[in-house]
Amino acid sequence: MTAEAMKDQHSRTDEGQVTILPRIFLGTWDIRTRKDADRAVTSAVKTGYRGIDTAACYENEELIRSSIDGCGIDRTELTVTSKLWNNSHGYDKALQAFDESEKKLGSIDIYLIHWPGPVPGFLETWTALEHLFEQGRVKTIGVSNFMVPQLEILLDRCRIRPMINQIECHLWYTDHPLLDYCRRKNIAVQAFSPLSAGSGLIENETLRDIANRLNRSPAQVALRYLLQIGVIPIPKSSNPSRIAENFHIFDFRIPNSEIEALCGMNRLVRTNKDPLGWFGQDYQ
Repeated sequence: MTAEAMKDQHSRTDEGQVTILPRIFLGTWDIRTRKDADRAVTSAVKTGYRGIDTAACYENEELIRSSIDGCGIDRTELTVTSKLWNNSHGYDKALQAFDESEKKLGSIDIYLIHWPGPVPGFLETWTALEHLFEQGRVKTIGVSNFMVPQLEILLDRCRIRPMINQIECHLWYTDHPLLDYCRRKNIAVQAFSPLSAGSGLIENETLRDIANRLNRSPAQVALRYLLQIGVIPIPKSSNPSRIAENFHIFDFRIPNSEIEALCGMNRLVRTNKDPLGWFGQDYQ
């Protein structure tokens, strides 16, 4: 593992507590079999990953726990994320959902609200996450798919600020105003779909030309771009060679001139749902 890979990313809360996060996580969405889970987790840990991301709606938390138990390193060396699904909003439901995920995973380090849903539901849910944090049952709490209007509502009423916002972010969709807002509020940003799988991003000519000049793969350049703009990528794979390729992004830098060219690829085109429109509520 390179020295840069071992430099964890930090996010500070109002209370002065520091959230320490690995600089890259293994995504586990769509891992459905014990074979795939074992192969992905074992390969990732051997390569150097120390963050693993799952969620209740992935329906693989028990598989991920089993794979972690057999991966060959102590559980305390890993940071494991799970997320609360949309049918568990509200204080009591959120606590129950956490209990269920914790039972399946054994322990949870990071717990996120997967999607905001309507107000006041996510506010009641957040109160439950604050309780879990204060009870020491989870080290880090945060949100996913929250845009600025939703974050403003939450920050105006919460006691503990969210420490993470996990969002769609890649070369074809980089919401710089949202990134800037999270940076000002000391909210770490994680990127799901960092390679925009299935969209053709990796085949983009601009990206491939830059990758060739840097003697790297297009995926490595796309992931390194996120690191350099302050975002933690969560690439998903169960293929050992791709897991390794995605991790080896800490021993080079993209020159500023190439960063500008990569920024020019931004189309603001999502591959996932729009969090502001999905729930039919005006958050303004």
